[in-house]
Amino acid sequence: MAEKKYKYKFKVQVPRKIPDIAIEDTMGRKWAKATSMDQDEYIKWDMDEDQWYVWFKKGEDVPEEGEIIEFSDVEYAVENVFHFNRINRAVVTFS
Repeated sequence: MAEKKYKYKFKVQVPRKIPDIAIEDTMGRKWAKATSMDQDEYIKWDMDEDQWYVWFKKGEDVPEEGEIIEFSDVEYAVENVFHFNRINRAVVTFS
């Protein structure tokens, strides 16, 4: 049983709490660049410059591959989405 909990720790690499540095896209989802957060205690994956965390509420759209994400001053194209089941957060890689 303990082994399953350990493995679960690695499935969702997005912290539950939305940080103060998060920015909002035009759809109301919150985003933070993965490399801008303190990851020593939580993250076990190697993160690169193009990976972001996204938090969204129930009923909001999960980002999809190929989607264009619009912030107030810039746009990004989604390359990959790492989302686990019904958890309302994901890791997104932009191209």
